[in-house]
Amino acid sequence: MPAHDLLVTAILLLFIAIIVSIGIRRIRLPYSIGLVVAGFAVGYLRVVPSFSITPELVFYIFLPPLLFDAGFNANLTNLKQNWKIIFTLAVPGTIVSVALVGSIAHYAMDVPWMSALLFGALIVPTDTVSILSVFKELKIPTRLSTIVEGESLFNDGTAIIVFKLILGLILAEQYNVTDINYASFSWHLLLSYTGGLLLGAAVGYGAGWLMRRLKDPLVEIMFTVMLVYGMYIVAEKIEISSIIAVVTASMMIGHYRQKLGMSPTTQIALSSFWNFTAFAINSILFILIGLQLNFNNLLENIGIILIGLLAVNIGRIAFIYPFSNILNIFLGRSASTKHAVIPIKWQHVMALGNLKGSLSMALVISLPESLLYKNQLMTLTFGIVFLSLVIQGTTLRPILRRFQLQTIPPEQIEFDKRQGLILSAKAVLASLQSEYTSGMITTSVYNTLKEQYEFTIENAEKSLHRLQEKNPSLADAHLQSAYYQMLILQRTVIQNAQTHNIISDDAAADLLKNFDQQMAALTWSNQDKS
Repeated sequence: MPAHDLLVTAILLLFIAIIVSIGIRRIRLPYSIGLVVAGFAVGYLRVVPSFSITPELVFYIFLPPLLFDAGFNANLTNLKQNWKIIFTLAVPGTIVSVALVGSIAHYAMDVPWMSALLFGALIVPTDTVSILSVFKELKIPTRLSTIVEGESLFNDGTAIIVFKLILGLILAEQYNVTDINYASFSWHLLLSYTGGLLLGAAVGYGAGWLMRRLKDPLVEIMFTVMLVYGMYIVAEKIEISSIIAVVTASMMIGHYRQKLGMSPTTQIALSSFWNFTAFAINSILFILIGLQLNFNNLLENIGIILIGLLAVNIGRIAFIYPFSNILNIFLGRSASTKHAVIPIKWQHVMALGNLKGSLSMALVISLPESLLYKNQLMTLTFGIVFLSLVIQGTTLRPILRRFQLQTIPPEQIEFDKRQGLILSAKAVLASLQSEYTSGMITTSVYNTLKEQYEFTIENAEKSLHRLQEKNPSLADAHLQSAYYQMLILQRTVIQNAQTHNIISDDAAADLLKNFDQQMAALTWSNQDKS
């Protein structure tokens, strides 16, 4: 496609994304679903020139920044507290799901074993953009969001490693599952995963050291762009998991951004840049997914697509519930709440939130033309992605409402709004004092604005007091939240003291363990109340 036509197409796609964004709020559907449907309509009406998704476009252009944004904004503290659950679901759970989906595809759709397992590997990755947007709107429990987000981040890496290993076996003409060297297969899986973790951790640490010395928001943004794409390419070249590497590095940079000495300006600039980049790429990507759909082809193969969709959901259900109950048994229950690690309602949500997206489409497109059953796998994958977004995506919100998982009542939102007013007004007063002292503003301007913001604080505090009198639980929740933040501060102080050899490693380990237990108790207590 000529550069001029490519530019016009990109502008049209962004314009469509803006229109969909405005319209989708009125009918209250997840943004990604509206984009896919819009792309499907645009492609059917031939509004834009034909444009195909290539695996290189998705893997090397679109995917790295999406992974960095997800990792950068992930809460590493929450992920660490739930790492056993996330690891179990993202690694063994994903492998079991691949095997189950592949088995159903083999027996129900008469696909050869290795091709069926290949299909299982490429269709298992979940797309959580739609799910998390609904979670955010409905105020779903933080731990549930963390588990779903963490599983999605790491099951992509597992699925791609398995996909590449199975594809390599097929290309080497090992078509019989009984001929596979499962020890070698497992070793390559472990090596790729561990290599990605180590590379990501090393790059994240090195990036932090360098960014502490740059002190220029624009240069730091440019550095993160170079870092994301460079690390992804290096990981691919040395044949370790590029997804795990990027996610690990981005989580480290995002979590330690304050400890790295990033100024507030840099933090805001970085966050805004990557949020916009992810939003723009996701918008274009989901429209392109819709453009790839062939309506007539979908209708002709609707039967086998529905069987495939059923297989994918059976594969998900068949590992979510058993693995969750195993985790509930081995991880036990919280002594303070008597709650299961993964309550049954959460298991329902995790099983039903099985939406598919661009990664599955990129994987199937990347299959070599010489591969048998490629056309059938493409039809299956495109159809399943479309139906999962449209059918499961549109029913997710009412199902979540029925489960009544919302954790933030209206009075809590009002409380938070008043607290936000107080925080912002006090920050303004501090800034005013600094500017007045340095001579940047006159006495009359300072007094006028100071009086205005003091009045705002006074009214907000009175409103907070009334809310707490009507709802005593708000005061308790506020106390627990403040206590949690103080525990985080204590952990930071102890870690710094350990780093500078002020206290011994053994003493620091005991203190940190105690703080972690208190933080976990607060987390479980909040879950019990929700």
